[in-house]
Amino acid sequence: MAGEKQESQVSYFLDRYFGHDDSYRILNNLKIEINGFTSQIDHLIMGIRI
Repeated sequence: MAGEKQESQVSYFLDRYFGHDDSYRILNNLKIEINGFTSQIDHLIMGIRI
């Protein structure tokens, strides 16, 4: 599917841009469930204070 290909491309770009910097963490395909409701986040970039 086109969406999956684009997600893969974005994941690759984010890893190349942020992946070598220890002050960032990248989470891909994050699934969150709260009170029986589920949500999905394609890409989440977190800045880490060192």
